[in-house]
Amino acid sequence: MLVAPDAVVAGHGLPTGPVTIHVDRPGRLVARVGGFAVKVDERPDAFVRERAAIARLGAAGLPVSEVHASRDDAPSHLVLRWIEGEPLSMAGPPSVRREAGRLLRRVHAEPESRPDTIGEWMTDWTTWILAWLADFAGVPAQRCDEIRAWCRRLQPLMTGRGTLTLLDGRPDHFVVRDGRIAGLIDLEDVSAGDPAMDLAVLAVADEDLLPEVLEGYAPTRAEAAAFDELIPFYVLLRRLAAANWEHQHGNPARTPRLLEQVARTRISP
Repeated sequence: MLVAPDAVVAGHGLPTGPVTIHVDRPGRLVARVGGFAVKVDERPDAFVRERAAIARLGAAGLPVSEVHASRDDAPSHLVLRWIEGEPLSMAGPPSVRREAGRLLRRVHAEPESRPDTIGEWMTDWTTWILAWLADFAGVPAQRCDEIRAWCRRLQPLMTGRGTLTLLDGRPDHFVVRDGRIAGLIDLEDVSAGDPAMDLAVLAVADEDLLPEVLEGYAPTRAEAAAFDELIPFYVLLRRLAAANWEHQHGNPARTPRLLEQVARTRISP
């Protein structure tokens, strides 16, 4: 453990409480201490982006946690108000999934630009993940070529679609309480991107979430047409990325299931 999380809270003069460890891996610690979420990283400035994202989304009226304390020299840390609740899922009422769609629409209303195009970024990401896939899983070259060609076909829809996105807005980053979304958490990856990516991320683990999220998002006809093309590809890409992450940093036993989902994915012509 990098540090004692309750000592981090106490060091800022904040009240401590029961400690629950959520992540404890080399270089990273996430814990609950009483009414606070504590994040610690061995790197300096690890939470600068997350603080900025919280400030920006909070100023736009989105439900984010309050920053109570932070430190940027190593090991850096961030102390936030703990948001009580459960992850977004099919267990709650349809209204909460529609609310998730409305929240994403508000995030995407924030303009943001990238120095490179979204298409170039997705091409680079696809090339990198397919190199790992071929080496790790022995996937036939034909399958990798099909995925690569799928990415190329979608380039015209990706180019110029830059706006602010959560990028890692998984269902467990939408905290639900009493049938409403109580908060958005883990915002360190907020950046310019393609809105279709945020919708795809919600569908990676459970595609049944997507229809009601899209109802709340209320895409225009042009957006809906683009989403129909882009979301299946992004779901595939994020499942591959999740398989890679689990293999490298998480639970390697989850990697085969994710790769099985990839193998069953139909490649659009």
